[in-house]
Amino acid sequence: MTDRYGIYNGSQSAHCCFAFTVVDLTKPDIIAGEHYEDENGKHYHPICECFDRESAEQIADALNAMESFA
Repeated sequence: MTDRYGIYNGSQSAHCCFAFTVVDLTKPDIIAGEHYEDENGKHYHPICECFDRESAEQIADALNAMESFA
C-alpha cells in the first residue's frame, strides 16, 4: 500500500520560516492541465507546514496510520 501523506522539502506557501510541508499525495496541484512542479519537486494539496523534518515525519506517519484503519 502506498502512503497517502508525504513530505515536500520546503514551504509550498513560500513562507521563509517553514522548512517542510506535509502533503496529500492523492491531490496534485494542477496548473494549466499539468501537475505543478518546482525545483523541490511536485506540489500536492498541503496539509500543514513544519519547522523541522522530524515534526513533518511524525505528522505524516500519524496521518498514514489513520488511513490504514479507514
